Amino acid sequence: REAFTWQRLHHINIVPFLGIADYAKIRPGVIPQLCLVSPWMAGGNIMDYLKTNPTASPFPLMMGIVEAVSYLHSLPSGPIVHGDLKGNNILMDVRGSVPIARLIDFGLAQIMEAGMEDDAGTTSTGYNGNARWLAFERLLPERYGLRQAETKTTVSDIFELMRTFFEVRNRLNALRSWLTHRLDSDRRAAV
Repeated sequence: REAFTWQRLHHINIVPFLGIADYAKIRPGVIPQLCLVSPWMAGGNIMDYLKTNPTASPFPLMMGIVEAVSYLHSLPSGPIVHGDLKGNNILMDVRGSVPIARLIDFGLAQIMEAGMEDDAGTTSTGYNGNARWLAFERLLPERYGLRQAETKTTVSDIFELMRTFFEVRNRLNALRSWLTHRLDSDRRAAV
């Protein structure tokens, strides 16, 4: 599913999909498994890049990710909801003179059906993603009068993009303290 989604995407701020490889054919003796292949991003993820390049501004890099998300949400065949936006899923392409932030990991992506009245598309995944980045309605759908299948939307992607901005801007490896406390409080209140 991830390969099907990813191979359709062509944008400067999305890591290019090169194909699929059988790992057992590359390294004989290992368990056969299909691997998705992309160019090597030597800059690592955006969090590692900013740690090793403390004078780099995160804002132009994140604007590239905004453009990638806008591209995903504006496809003529219907929007694609990434569903797992976070700093670890933004890789740094440092091959040229200007570093480029590129989005990766379309394993939780959801392709919306073109022409749908609302943003509730179809997907084979349920509740997925890292709770620290998820929109509140994805964590506790019943609190918002929703079913789990209705919570992964372009709007939830934007919320998760905002949390990613916060993470990157403040150079946090994870939104640990406040968000963990908040999530624990919300879960206790829901029970």
